[in-house]
Amino acid sequence: MSNYGTTLSLKSLRTGTIPVSVTHDELHTLRTARSRQRLSVLNGTVYVTVEGDPIDHILKPGDSMEIPPRRKVVSQGLPAGSLTIG
Repeated sequence: MSNYGTTLSLKSLRTGTIPVSVTHDELHTLRTARSRQRLSVLNGTVYVTVEGDPIDHILKPGDSMEIPPRRKVVSQGLPAGSLTIG
């Protein structure tokens, strides 16, 4: 069975309050809100790529990064992890 991922809309979530689990066999896509957002890794290792950013990021527990407004973000667990955005 092929799994193509999950699309999340931050407009429908209270950001920073809901952890998102990511695994190696699924891509998670979201678009940031109108203001800058901070993506933080809670556990595991997470691959993150941000629209317009030429650098892909590998984040570990405690790592975080700022995401510019209105950007598409794709994340994937290496092999699994969880993150929050707020």
